[in-house]
Amino acid sequence: MANEMAGKWGTGAIDTKEIEKNSDLTLDGGFDFNSGWNFSYRNQAGRASMADEAAEPPMGLKFFYKEDVDNVAKMEMWINGCRYGKDIPFYITPDSLKGQLFQADDIMEEYEEQIGDVKGYSDFMNQISLFTGWYAWSTRINNRFGNYVPESL
Repeated sequence: MANEMAGKWGTGAIDTKEIEKNSDLTLDGGFDFNSGWNFSYRNQAGRASMADEAAEPPMGLKFFYKEDVDNVAKMEMWINGCRYGKDIPFYITPDSLKGQLFQADDIMEEYEEQIGDVKGYSDFMNQISLFTGWYAWSTRINNRFGNYVPESL
């Protein structure tokens, strides 16, 4: 979009690779969407992580995740216009991290019959881990950059 605007205004295009090579003020991980998503949700908010930042979502997939009060989170995804949702009941205990990490592809098992051939969708959703703030703080996942798979406990 920035390059389209640059063309419209007759200015030079933005070369993000050149900027990253020569600037101290770059986004950790890169200027692509997945790296930015990880920086926001893994490193800043400490609530979700994408294992492989090069993973591309299949066509027709939309994904929504929101924490709610009382340690319940809501995850929804749309595949070709059909909505599939799940409430994720995290539970927090001071002496264990069990129950504080959820793999987003678990929703695929619940809706496998309705969705049909889920391979591409399941592979992408398998890249996404959702977790509590206590899990992020305890495991220091918010200090990891680039590709990383959270440990399940």
